Amino acid sequence: MICFALLTQSEVYSAGIQNIEPKPEKTIKEQEPNWILERLDILLGFALGLLGTVIIDVARERRKVTRFRNAASSELKQLLADLNIYALHKDSLINKEKALLWWNSSQ
Repeated sequence: MICFALLTQSEVYSAGIQNIEPKPEKTIKEQEPNWILERLDILLGFALGLLGTVIIDVARERRKVTRFRNAASSELKQLLADLNIYALHKDSLINKEKALLWWNSSQ
């Protein structure tokens, strides 16, 4: 009985193999869109990750520039104030020497 079942099963299996028609192979042009569509989520995730990284880096650089600009602005204001004091004293030779001494000592 077991032999009959195996024989019947193998006959059905071999008959099934013979009835399978070979599928035509896809050309490269037909395969490319499927490849892109299958991996579109990966490509989209990569692109969004890269865009997010660029946005974060730009924001960090802008903060650095703003901090630098604010620091430079305060230093420039102080320098202009120092130069104004020097300019007030430049007419008089005595005051000019005092201003130069003060200028050198402040640096």
